[in-house]
Amino acid sequence: MCSEKSWPWAEAGPGDGVAYTDEEWRNMWRAVFGTEGILRSYGNELAVTVAGANNLEIDTGAAFVDGNYYQNITAHVHIAPTSAPAGETRKCAVIIAQNHTTQEVRVAFKVGTAGAYPTPTHTPGTLWEMLHWYYIINDAGAITLGAQVSSYAVFHDALPVAATSVFLKGMILAFSGTFTGDVPNDVDTGNPDTKWHVCNGGTANGVTTPDLRDKFVISSGPTYAAGTTGGAATKNLAHTHAAGTLAVAAHSAHTHVVDLIAALSSAANYIVDLGAATFCRDPNHTHDVHGSTNYATLSAHVVSGASGSAGSATQDVMPPYYALAYVCYVGV
Repeated sequence: MCSEKSWPWAEAGPGDGVAYTDEEWRNMWRAVFGTEGILRSYGNELAVTVAGANNLEIDTGAAFVDGNYYQNITAHVHIAPTSAPAGETRKCAVIIAQNHTTQEVRVAFKVGTAGAYPTPTHTPGTLWEMLHWYYIINDAGAITLGAQVSSYAVFHDALPVAATSVFLKGMILAFSGTFTGDVPNDVDTGNPDTKWHVCNGGTANGVTTPDLRDKFVISSGPTYAAGTTGGAATKNLAHTHAAGTLAVAAHSAHTHVVDLIAALSSAANYIVDLGAATFCRDPNHTHDVHGSTNYATLSAHVVSGASGSAGSATQDVMPPYYALAYVCYVGV
């Protein structure tokens, strides 16, 4: 038996013009589109809305489920999920199920519990369920719609290298749109794009996102190691100046020399009569006075005191900003 095979061909004939099995056909689609996924931009991508109590509406679109193609291109499909038991709510999911017994792929619902959403069944060749959309239902049939959980089908290894390597898991971009839970919504369709996840520290598709909420991003390097955090939006400038002593340096012993000269400038003579003797003195003379002031000991001139601040209000050190969400590529 030849291990090589090619198809499809118009009719049987020589070479590979032979019949191919259902599984061979599914294997081809798995190789092209992956095991499961919604076809992007096809119809309304099977979007789910609440049409009323016990009534969910699935919009037009197409999907691959374990290699089988499913489409709904002409009208909305309605399903009627079961109400929760009395007094309870249930976490449930819209699914797209491939059933080998009935040879059909159909949208349906799957019931979970009060505390957990259901787990899909993956039994190749028997039943393959793809979770599509979460919802919660109460005992009256009222439905609260949750997030889309199905991924989008991609061409596996079929695109040029430049196209397939645009994003790597863990890449982060700023995003200005809306979210469904932790998943950003496609701006064109409004549907959640599960290839991306808000950077809030959560984990999706095996990728743990950094928590970048209320933070700036700085390039890592020798000063800031990757993954480290720090900084603050405000700074308290409160401070005090402790009491201290200011001293004037001591001086060594020293003296101050003072020379004083008293001079008489009158031209008259002064005569003193002491009875038998008479003294006469020339008035033009001086009296020299010599002396010094003595600084004999070492001492310091001390100035004491303290300046203090009772504190300061907290200061805003945040530069002008515009807040955007960071989203991380987690793949499909």
